[in-house]
Amino acid sequence: QYVCLAYKSTPLVNRGKTNALEKQYYDNLGPILKNVADKENYVGSQSSGDVNLYILIMKKITMVAFAGSTITKQQVIGMGQELIEDFLTKYSMTIVQRAAPLQMDTEFGPILRDKIDNIKLYKMAQVKADLTDTKQLIVQNLDAVIKRTQKLEEIDVDAQSLKENAGEFFTQTGKLKSEMNRKRWCIIGSICGAGVAIILCIVLPIVLKKK
Repeated sequence: QYVCLAYKSTPLVNRGKTNALEKQYYDNLGPILKNVADKENYVGSQSSGDVNLYILIMKKITMVAFAGSTITKQQVIGMGQELIEDFLTKYSMTIVQRAAPLQMDTEFGPILRDKIDNIKLYKMAQVKADLTDTKQLIVQNLDAVIKRTQKLEEIDVDAQSLKENAGEFFTQTGKLKSEMNRKRWCIIGSICGAGVAIILCIVLPIVLKKK
């Protein structure tokens, strides 16, 4: 792999392994940096046979990387993000903007070399991040299921309460109806008794006179 950090079209540090990519890297680095010099917050990639080109522009720093087919985009971009953060922690933008070509190569080169040598670790970090996201999604789904279950339980409790209230209403209505029927028969009985008493008061004197 070959990796370069640059500010606009000025390469500041680069490292790589001596292999078939070396000539292709140095032949294309200058034109690539000129083509992306005015871009901001950019991620791009291009494949050509067994060689992949990756470009990451973040916080005005450009990373250009040439990598073989065994290295993934996630690994390169993950490495690039950490690389740029470390670079800007070490150097202010004022220093970067005034820097001569490859000015940071001697000091920051070993750090870049270490990142390249350990690039496969970024795949593990990405897998861990994906697992964390999946775990969070599962927890969110479980929370939603629990809340839905609680809501259904509340609805069931409300339904049971409504059923009990309805049963009590019908019981009270039945008792009230029975009480009204009892009172009605008492009134009818009282009226009939009063009627009989009146009739006796009228008829009895007449019968006694005839005797």
